[in-house]
Amino acid sequence: MELVKALQLASTKFDKIRNDYILKLKKSLKISFNELKEKYNRTLPIFLKHHQDSEVLDFINDQIQISESIINEAKKSSIEDKMYSRKKYIKFLYKELEYEKNKQKNISKFNIFDSNKSRIEVIYSMLFLKEMGTLKFENDHALSRFIDRNCRYDKGKRINNSKQTISNIKNKEISVEKYNMKFQEYLKSQSLR
Repeated sequence: MELVKALQLASTKFDKIRNDYILKLKKSLKISFNELKEKYNRTLPIFLKHHQDSEVLDFINDQIQISESIINEAKKSSIEDKMYSRKKYIKFLYKELEYEKNKQKNISKFNIFDSNKSRIEVIYSMLFLKEMGTLKFENDHALSRFIDRNCRYDKGKRINNSKQTISNIKNKEISVEKYNMKFQEYLKSQSLR
């Protein structure tokens, strides 16, 4: 008799855990694409701050894995909820992944990523490449976001708040003459200018 009660109790607990899991899956499937994208933009800087050795590509790959796992689990559990927003989010993540890879490919030839250069020199070099048309960024804000996410200075230190430095460079509040000369020489030595 006690064995039957124990089995019933275990079965009840299992059913509760299973139901909670299904509810959690359904809830995650109901999150809109815009909410997922907003969460992506909000959590990426936090991820990079807490994982100093990580890159944007690591975060994107984690997000892809999480979303694909949610879809696979929903299919296994025969959940009939729509997966449109999650699938759209995965497409967005793959586009971001491709975008970041292309940017890194273009920038790596200029030795800017894990640079021994000073903070201002790295930011100026990126701004110069944008202004020259070598690197395509929609605006200075997009450039700043990319610099803060991907570029390093002084043997691996992460750049923060490059937006203000870009503004100061453009308003000539920071002298970049020596960096300009060094970067021009580098471009000539690489036959890039």
